[in-house]
Amino acid sequence: MLANNLVVVATALLPTAWCVARPYAAGASFKLYAYGKGIGGLEVFFDNGAAHLANFLNASAPKPNSAAVRINFTASADGIWTVAPNRPSADLPGPPFQNATFYVPTAANATSRACGFAPGPAPQLPPATTASHWRFYGSVAVTSALQAFFFAEPVADEPAGVYALVWNATTAAAVPVVLKDAPPANDWRKQTKKKFKNEPVSRAATVRNSSGSTDPGFTKVDAGAAVTLSTSPRAD
Repeated sequence: MLANNLVVVATALLPTAWCVARPYAAGASFKLYAYGKGIGGLEVFFDNGAAHLANFLNASAPKPNSAAVRINFTASADGIWTVAPNRPSADLPGPPFQNATFYVPTAANATSRACGFAPGPAPQLPPATTASHWRFYGSVAVTSALQAFFFAEPVADEPAGVYALVWNATTAAAVPVVLKDAPPANDWRKQTKKKFKNEPVSRAATVRNSSGSTDPGFTKVDAGAAVTLSTSPRAD
């Protein structure tokens, strides 16, 4: 099965200073984007409690159904990530929500591999799921045990190009992805241009990974060891 194969999902020459998993600063807000084969930075969004992926930055890209809510993530001191809509709750499609906690299924979950969000300030997580203690390895989202088993899986009632975010997928259609806090390169350049205009931008230096693509989410300080994350099954 797909999840039983070792899949390299991130191999990069990282600066020495980045070779430790770091929690996001408590209270810091960010978005997450999925990268994988044929998936170039799809934004994680909220769809009736499920975590889905779509391209909101390209006007011509396939868009999800009307239940889609774009979100911002916020980190807590213990590495739990909550999300909130980036527009007023009263304007949202479907049941309104103020905030929700991001979760993934555990190995004991035999019924669903879907990642999702549990709403409310004191959320009740679905059975056999965990909110984990999330960290970043460079710009890549991982658990505190440096695990990253994310996949993008097509959704039957969504257009091609919109995916469900799943954990430890077992279907042949699922594509291994990494989640990063760095937007796609084109969008990152636009944001940088608007913010800094004629100022030099230190983050512009890039690191080339094993597939030949570059990642603007890292500043190249000096070459460190190659880093490998895998999507082999968790032991929990």
